[in-house]
Amino acid sequence: MSENVLLSVEQLSPHPDNPRRFYRPEEIEALATSILEMGGVEQALLVVPDGRLPEGREHYLVIDGNYRLVAAQSLDGKAPRLKCEVRRELSRRSILLTMARTSVLWFAKDPISEGQHYRRLIGEEGMTRGALSRQLGHSDAYVAGRLRLLELDPEIQELVATGQLTKDPRIVDALLSVADSRARVALAQELGKRKATLKTCIAACDRLRDLQAVSAKDRRIQSARREGRPQAVAIAEGAIGTLPAKPAATVREAARAACQACDIREENLPSVAEPAWEIVTHAAGETCGACSLAEVRGACAGCPLPEMLMRMARGAGTNGRKVHHGR
Repeated sequence: MSENVLLSVEQLSPHPDNPRRFYRPEEIEALATSILEMGGVEQALLVVPDGRLPEGREHYLVIDGNYRLVAAQSLDGKAPRLKCEVRRELSRRSILLTMARTSVLWFAKDPISEGQHYRRLIGEEGMTRGALSRQLGHSDAYVAGRLRLLELDPEIQELVATGQLTKDPRIVDALLSVADSRARVALAQELGKRKATLKTCIAACDRLRDLQAVSAKDRRIQSARREGRPQAVAIAEGAIGTLPAKPAATVREAARAACQACDIREENLPSVAEPAWEIVTHAAGETCGACSLAEVRGACAGCPLPEMLMRMARGAGTNGRKVHHGR
């Protein structure tokens, strides 16, 4: 049952379950000008009676048309009465579904607001994701993607909601692979400033994750050395050797820094720029990573080269003098 009436902006409020959180100022200004020039709205706002107020008070909650309402409210008392369609006997589920369906084309909701609204329908109204997808005319993947975004930190959700960071759900896997939440948020904020693409975001997350892994293992080595635990040092150094290889320039810079701090080099080998074993082992790692036979079990068993490289690495890790003379 419905009826069409003209209501003032003072008689209208957004529904408390309204999923929209952001109203673009430029769009509100243009819409307000249109309302003023036309003397109202062309399409009726969809409203329901406000059951929170005492009976007899004519006040309504807007379930479709909040953009038009906000634009009219911005006219500071100059707004004309607005055409409204009153629905009197809608269930809460019907109201939530109506709000989820509307404003898809002209004033689309941000993806985080969508996800929060979908979660409300599933968690509070008992709808399955499949049923919700069918009701909204969206694919299951679309609804799942919006819900997935809600796993991000609130600060990162804000970046997605305001369009500073991609809404592609694959961003969730990339960012959550960075375990440190403070580092994750800081990285997301920097990516947001740069309007980074999904590809750039994923690459940055991979890089930060690898740097954190190296840093964590380096801290374990330093701690073991301070505590005089040589076996723990050896284990930690071995673990670092299993990490993915970094670009050659970074390896060389790190190698040079290590050599500058080495007494053996300063006293005996001033002409050595960097330890050859570092470049060899990293090159070996990169080669293995690019090998098309990596999935073939035992493919390297007959080759003597891996054993030679392991011997070089073991020698380098236990005796700095062997490293330099090996060059």
